[in-house]
Amino acid sequence: MKLRMFALVMLLAALSGALPMSFAQEQAPIILLTNSDLQMWNAADNVLTPITQDGHVEGAALAPDASMIAFLAWSPISVEAGGMGGGPMPADIWIFDLVTQQPLEVAVQPEDASLATEGVEDNALLRSTPTWSPDGTMLAWTEVHYPSFAAETNRLMVYNLVGGTTQPLVTGLPEFAGVPSPLEVKWGNSGLALLNYTFSEAAGVIVPQVLVYSPDGTLLSDTLLPNESDRSLQDFFWVTQNGGDFVGLLYSPYSWTLLDPLTGEMNTLTTQPELYSPANPDTSLVLTFTRASNAADFWTSFSWTLNADQPVAGPAIRVGPESVALSPGGQAVAYVTAEGGAAVWQNGQITPIAEPQTIDLWAQVFWGPVAWRVGGSAIPPEPAQDATADAAATPATTPAATEASTDACVGAVPPRLIVGAEGRVLPGLPNVIRERPGQATDNPIIGYIAEGEVFGVLDGPVCAADGLYWWQVDDNGITGWTPEGDTIDYWVEPIG
Repeated sequence: MKLRMFALVMLLAALSGALPMSFAQEQAPIILLTNSDLQMWNAADNVLTPITQDGHVEGAALAPDASMIAFLAWSPISVEAGGMGGGPMPADIWIFDLVTQQPLEVAVQPEDASLATEGVEDNALLRSTPTWSPDGTMLAWTEVHYPSFAAETNRLMVYNLVGGTTQPLVTGLPEFAGVPSPLEVKWGNSGLALLNYTFSEAAGVIVPQVLVYSPDGTLLSDTLLPNESDRSLQDFFWVTQNGGDFVGLLYSPYSWTLLDPLTGEMNTLTTQPELYSPANPDTSLVLTFTRASNAADFWTSFSWTLNADQPVAGPAIRVGPESVALSPGGQAVAYVTAEGGAAVWQNGQITPIAEPQTIDLWAQVFWGPVAWRVGGSAIPPEPAQDATADAAATPATTPAATEASTDACVGAVPPRLIVGAEGRVLPGLPNVIRERPGQATDNPIIGYIAEGEVFGVLDGPVCAADGLYWWQVDDNGITGWTPEGDTIDYWVEPIG
């Protein structure tokens, strides 16, 4: 226990003063769970600061008001044992308060806990990643005793932040088929949804099982999902449709099914679920995605769209849902890049928050509260080829590769830069430099021009497929293409 507390407490001095106090603003800190540790970025200092640094964080959940983050991490006995293959490790649950910058230990191992100690029987608790109640006053997780896996220890637990008390909400949860594990749980407005895998006698195979409990522990529904050879369950989320709450089941190949938490009735969706900010539902950016199930790399096989009904020229995001987050007001997007970095997109500007090859492609990103709702755009047919195949088929050596008709830029701010003259980046975020015009996954970032910095204008403008005007520039020896602005604001200005 002292080991993990030491790792957290030693960081408090370094974090002091780094966070804004208002967590309703766009500049709230961004949290990354990468390489099994939590890191924090905020616009004030533009650096990643570690929250934990012992490499054993396994999952996290952001509070609905973005003021705290709860996380699951190996217990000291697991760290001392060095880990064991074949299943989850005994783990503890912590809350890190982003306002006070103080850690709080919520769920620990029994006083007589032991693991892989010669002459001592193993005695520990396995736990799931925690989940917050919609009002942010409670935290829930599942746990089970190791090595007995006794039914009375297989339970759904709830921690009340108001009184600091913990109690079991449900005991005797069904046993996880295969390698015994605590069940994954997600808390929505209509209850707590748990995902289990169990043996179906009718199908003769192991199938997914979704259990939904009310906040008082009443079982609302227990649904065995059908055994389907042509698709597999990848994840589940709470989704709203027409004012009702459903458990959204995400399958591969790409498809969605909604499960009624009261009846267990299931319906396949034909329209796209949207990721949005519930704190600002009417004006939030809206994110939808499809994915190529036959892509060579699962982690970069997604294709995200901003505002599907009226698409916005957003960034090329290829990662999964947990690697994308919206700001508290829903006006900016933080995401893991396909190159293993992380960035923020806002009003057409991209700000890097982590360099390429430093972030796990499966890293989780947290910023503001997010939720899913059913939108109005039809789900497109499954892509016929690898998501990277289109990029490979497009020549990447000339501006014409991403150039579009000038009609595509009719809404962009009119060009003002002059070839042979100089330009300057206006106050705000740095301007990106890419190998050629446009924002595409196969068009690498080669540099950034800081605000106030002067650069030479070599060629342009080129109207790119993203609907923006791009100019070839020279910035202290870096030659590439940079955008002039979006449909509202200029990001650079001519000099002279």
